[in-house]
Amino acid sequence: MAKKQEEKRSGINSNEFNSAITQICEEKGINKDRVMQTVEAALAAAYKKDYGKKSQNIRAEIDGVSGGVNFFLIKEVVDETSREFVVFDEEGEREEKMEEVVDGEEKLPRFNPERDITLEDAILIKKDAKVGDTIETELETQENYGRVAAQTAKQV
Repeated sequence: MAKKQEEKRSGINSNEFNSAITQICEEKGINKDRVMQTVEAALAAAYKKDYGKKSQNIRAEIDGVSGGVNFFLIKEVVDETSREFVVFDEEGEREEKMEEVVDGEEKLPRFNPERDITLEDAILIKKDAKVGDTIETELETQENYGRVAAQTAKQV
């Protein structure tokens, strides 16, 4: 019964999935780990296209035993002094910041809330977080994602 629930959640039958991966490896003479990495990358790209945002960094992880797929949103921990924060006014309009540009001074990259997380916020998730770490947050697997996953796997 638990297996049926897992298949329903991920939309992938583990026996069929593992058989398909093995068949690809044998036919093409490719290492199984390489095939799995490629399928995970394709699933992450398809998930991002259908359910994510353009600037998000999404990773897929396939459970080799159950065949289930988990998706994670990856954000880099950044120091507030290493990014430029865009300020919005009360109406949600972007306020233009007039900055003096000094010759030879590099402009800071813009803080992107889809890819970056401040150290302060990261510590709330992971107590020992430090600048440069990555924080992975598990995303919800969509109910109809099994169909998308099957189409993606066929294209790989």
